[in-house]
Amino acid sequence: MSGAAGGGVGLAVGVAVAAPALVAAGVAYGVAAGVNFAVDSIASAWEERERLVELQRKQMQIQEDRFQQYNQAVAAFQEAATLARSVGLSVPSLPLDLTPDAPLDQLQDAMVRLQTATARLQREYEAAATIALVQATRAALAHSSHEKARTNDAEIAAAERRIAAQEAQADARLEAAQEQAADLRARAVAERARTAQARQQKRIAIALALIPADMDAQARQRIDHWIAEIPTLTEERLEAAVIDLETLCSRAASDSARRSHDDQTAAAVLTALAGCSKPNALEISRRASEYLAGRTPWDPELPNKARAELERITKDLESLAAAEILAESFLELGYEIGPDFETAVVASDGAFVHHADWGDAHALQVDLSDAERIVLQVVREGDPSAAASSRERAEDEVAEQRLCDGLEDIVAEAGERGLRIDIDMRIDPGDEAVTRVRDTGRGTRRVRRAAKDREREIGEG
Repeated sequence: MSGAAGGGVGLAVGVAVAAPALVAAGVAYGVAAGVNFAVDSIASAWEERERLVELQRKQMQIQEDRFQQYNQAVAAFQEAATLARSVGLSVPSLPLDLTPDAPLDQLQDAMVRLQTATARLQREYEAAATIALVQATRAALAHSSHEKARTNDAEIAAAERRIAAQEAQADARLEAAQEQAADLRARAVAERARTAQARQQKRIAIALALIPADMDAQARQRIDHWIAEIPTLTEERLEAAVIDLETLCSRAASDSARRSHDDQTAAAVLTALAGCSKPNALEISRRASEYLAGRTPWDPELPNKARAELERITKDLESLAAAEILAESFLELGYEIGPDFETAVVASDGAFVHHADWGDAHALQVDLSDAERIVLQVVREGDPSAAASSRERAEDEVAEQRLCDGLEDIVAEAGERGLRIDIDMRIDPGDEAVTRVRDTGRGTRRVRRAAKDREREIGEG
């Protein structure tokens, strides 16, 4: 604690109550009710949050796989389009520039259209190539027939035989080429079907692994419906079903992780504020209980409010602990305090301490501020509007000197009780006028002393 005093002594304070010294710059008090419970619960909440991040990473992996499949379909289509254009075929316009962040359904639709168009272009190209080959053969035959007219009959017969052989060879080559093309198409279709089926089965298994135990009934009903329908679906319809299944499972897992995180946070709030009777703490606990009972939605600001309330309660307890140490120290040194010293010292006006050697005119005002500073100053009981005489100023300076002389004893006594006091500002006696207050509580100043003496007698007995 750091601070200043008017007409007296400013003290900086650090506190340790019934524990090793809690020392820091200023006052560090050793009361932290319920904080460990909140820390453990927040750690658990972070583990749930990491699980949610892992689920989101899996969703991103699904998106990346889908985009890679789309790129493969684009490459196959472009290759087929190049061959089709080489024989004069028209090529349809399809989406070839989708980005990695395009929606899954858009990527899937584009991929199906590209695969369909690629297969059609391949068929048309093979047919056009075959027709071109036949036309070339017939042109050659026609040319041979024209040449045949200019030869003799023997040459014509030989030419006809050669032409017939060439026609037979051309027909055989054409038939073999057609059979080979058909076989290649069948193998490609089978391989694509096998690969697609394996990929879809893997995606279905990954999606089903994400299903949480607390999935809502409507989502589970949709998932059960797709699982039952999958064996009967066409290839295009199956892909749409797998996408919907992945989306449902991923969303359900994310919702479950979020609910679990909120439940643990609400339970942590109740644990941390258990036993607190402050109105704000009771209201925060009530709202957390309402959420856990399912009567109200989750308020994301509730943990912050609970944390702020815990800090405020802890600070109040620490201030009261410091005030109690000050009270014990003053009593031990022969000062007299009022019955409500501990609560008054943390109030805005502070509390008053008296000493028999000072007489009835002067008192010591003790103030423990929110800034964790203790301010001690000598005050005179009297009319605040009256001006001090020269005699009173001399008496005031003597009282201030007595405070300065006894200051080290106050610091030492408080230190033995766990309250470290560092003096960071001092105003010498007579430098400033002593404040006048109307009432310093002289009528009740011995009540606390007598009560404390009785407590000691009971303890010793």
